[in-house]
Amino acid sequence: MRQEPGRGLPAAAAAAYGAAAVGEPGIARPALLHFAELLADADPDVWQAVGMEVAGEFAAGLRALGITCPSLDRFLAFTATVVGRLESVPPRAAHNVHRLAELGLIPPQRAIALTTGASAEQKAPEATAVLLPDAWREYRLGHVAGTVRELVRAGWAGHRVTKDAITFVLAQQTPDGAFGHPACDDPASRERARLSWTQSIVTALVGAHLDPGTPHSGQKATTPAALSRCPDRR
Repeated sequence: MRQEPGRGLPAAAAAAYGAAAVGEPGIARPALLHFAELLADADPDVWQAVGMEVAGEFAAGLRALGITCPSLDRFLAFTATVVGRLESVPPRAAHNVHRLAELGLIPPQRAIALTTGASAEQKAPEATAVLLPDAWREYRLGHVAGTVRELVRAGWAGHRVTKDAITFVLAQQTPDGAFGHPACDDPASRERARLSWTQSIVTALVGAHLDPGTPHSGQKATTPAALSRCPDRR
């Protein structure tokens, strides 16, 4: 952690997201407090490296618990200033712009104006879903998780394609709670891969958690043959 102070931030942000979704934000308090103190005087490069989505989710978790992190506040304020000068943003940035508005860093109406065109340019759910077979075959769990999130945001949480993708990632969970079976022997590399996959999958699953048509642990869904043939990566 001393060498990479931001290494565990995505996992902490995912924990905050999950805790908020189930109405128990305090569950993530120890992790959030740890990183808020550790990164109180961090360089902007730390936050830039993890990205606005992680930084925004982390900030929302801190706000819910009344915890402050000066370096994060400075990074978000600077980001909001830059975004406020733009005329529009690309589609993939729309969620982050609305996050800045939720945090009170840019006016809500300004966020709507910046993202109106971006929303119109978003890919249709069908165009997103068609990417899943290759991700399954190549065992790119992070890509599968990201696609699930996009499908849920597009209103496809109850669609069979999304259900099958969720069933697939749930099947990759190991007894210790993490996700994935990395095809490598180096312990450090395996740990990094599983950490990355787990934080991506947890965030995706939480996004679909409240939808009654989404399969969760203990539920069954029809799984395409392409998924059942996915090779064991252990």
